[in-house]
Amino acid sequence: MPMKISVRWALIAGFLGLIWGTHLITTTSAYLTSQEVLRRHARDIMQNIAALAMEQSQRHLLHAHGAAALTRRLLTSNVVGSRSGNFDRLERYLFDQLSINPHFAGIYVGTPRGDFYDVRHVPFEAGTALRTKIILNAPEGKTIRMVYRDEQYRALGEEDVAADAYDPRKRPWYQKAVAEKRIVWTDPYIFYTSQKPGITIAGPFFDSAGTLMGVVGVDIEIDQLSTFIGSLKIGKHGKAFMLNRNADVVAFGDLEKLKISAAGKNGSTRLVKIQELDAPRCRKAFAAAAIGTDPSGLLVIDGPRFARFSHEGEIYHAMFTPFSTAASAQWPWIIGVFLPEKDYLGAIKANRQFNILVTAAISLFATVIAFMLARGVVDPIALLGKASRQMILGQSAPLPQIRSVYTEIQQTADAFIEMKTAVERSRRKYEGIFNNIQDVYYESSMNGTLIEISPSIEKVSRYRREELIGKKVLPIYSDLGQRHDLIGALRTKGRINDHEVVLKDKDGRSRHCAMNSIMLYTRSGKPYRTIGSLRDISDRKKAEEQLLQYKNQLEALVRERTQELREANDGLSGQIERRRETEKQLRASEEKYRTILDAIEEAYFEINDCGRLTFVNDAACRIMGYDGPTLLNIHFRHFSVHAATREIIQAFGSMVRSEI
Repeated sequence: MPMKISVRWALIAGFLGLIWGTHLITTTSAYLTSQEVLRRHARDIMQNIAALAMEQSQRHLLHAHGAAALTRRLLTSNVVGSRSGNFDRLERYLFDQLSINPHFAGIYVGTPRGDFYDVRHVPFEAGTALRTKIILNAPEGKTIRMVYRDEQYRALGEEDVAADAYDPRKRPWYQKAVAEKRIVWTDPYIFYTSQKPGITIAGPFFDSAGTLMGVVGVDIEIDQLSTFIGSLKIGKHGKAFMLNRNADVVAFGDLEKLKISAAGKNGSTRLVKIQELDAPRCRKAFAAAAIGTDPSGLLVIDGPRFARFSHEGEIYHAMFTPFSTAASAQWPWIIGVFLPEKDYLGAIKANRQFNILVTAAISLFATVIAFMLARGVVDPIALLGKASRQMILGQSAPLPQIRSVYTEIQQTADAFIEMKTAVERSRRKYEGIFNNIQDVYYESSMNGTLIEISPSIEKVSRYRREELIGKKVLPIYSDLGQRHDLIGALRTKGRINDHEVVLKDKDGRSRHCAMNSIMLYTRSGKPYRTIGSLRDISDRKKAEEQLLQYKNQLEALVRERTQELREANDGLSGQIERRRETEKQLRASEEKYRTILDAIEEAYFEINDCGRLTFVNDAACRIMGYDGPTLLNIHFRHFSVHAATREIIQAFGSMVRSEI
């Protein structure tokens, strides 16, 4: 049997399904579309931030490249330098370069002889100053002199240093520039003097014969890149940072976290590796990007790489991209950017939550409306259902008044009331027939159990109806074989008429009955019940026996009378012949009489005792203006005046009374 559901819950589920379905389809589609658009937008933001950081970094570093190239050309042409003895001019030139480019930490020149000319920013007393450091290696010995100047190139102090083991020829920047014979960049590192992250650009210069004259270098502090990156607004909580290919963190918003003390006796400071950075989100972003390395351990990344990670229950999106191809040859750096998903999806998620709350409120309201609508539908139907069950059980109860705002339901209720009235009327009629029927109506199952039987059974068997319902009928058969014959006939023919059986009443007396019965079948063709009626024909059977006796007696009387009749018949035959002759004469007389009446010109008619015409001749039809069939049965006063009619009626009455 298919599952049944309540109309109330079907309406509620329908309302809620419609509301939530519409909400889910519209908001989910809008959310997913907006989410994808905003994710692409977030990627665009990260790429723009990376491009901006690249541009700022290149602008910051290209000044040093120009200064180094210019210095190298001046030294090559001996405009400034030691060969002409223009130490003051060289110092002033280096001083001016630092003044023009305040982000230069220092600018210097190293020679193959080990001489070193260095001008840089250093702390001095309560502020800063420009310090010139000159190391000269002469045959008579090594001299080291320090000169401190202010921003106007005024001398603030001077000192001689007894010992300084610094040799430019042993420094990586010098060796790399000499080896490659071009302007080179070193990897970022922590400057010893300022303890700030920086990078060195160095380029060799030669004389006209191609002999190495020295190497010019520029130290550039890149802490401003960290300041710039830290000031970038990437959403509300996004961050950016820079890495070198060896995984050193080059720029980060918190400068203190860029440095880490190296293990060893000298306690030198180096740049922190990304895996060591005290920034869990940066580490997770780098791990999520899964950037590979080459055999030498350097990071390998050819283009933008996007990743997704979670931190403290919050989803983040990250991007790592290398410097452009042209710039990466000089600065093989990688820019990393990450931002939380809520920064660009937070508003839409909040809107989605608001929509959910609104939908929940609407759903609650719709539920109330659905309950009200369902009540307007279900309550009348429930009342009708209750009344139907009472009708099925035969309970006669007044139907409660049903009022519905729905026309169809009200019409159904009104029709049901009319139907109930008709059913009750039919039921009362049926009960009257059922209770007063002279024949016995019965219903029984295939195993012989009585399901229903009319009260008239008491007159036939002296059993009350209640004593038989639910009991087997076999005991009331005088011969059990009759039951089997009855069922067999029903199975064969489907119905039987006037089938005689002999039953036993409550006192054990036999009762002859005539039975009409049919067999009922299920949809599958299986018999499940027999219904029919039976009539007590015991009196008829007695009458038939008496009739048989009478028949025998009559047959004897018939034989006796037959002879008498033969004799009487002969006498009657003569009388019949005489009667025929008389009838023949009467017909001839009647024909003659009829001919006379039709030939006379006077009207002839006959009336009965009520005064209505029973016979007229043709002359009467002509005189009265009617045909014969029309005149018949018309009262004679129709053709006479009132006074004459009264006299005729009086005369006719006198004739009747006198029997004339």
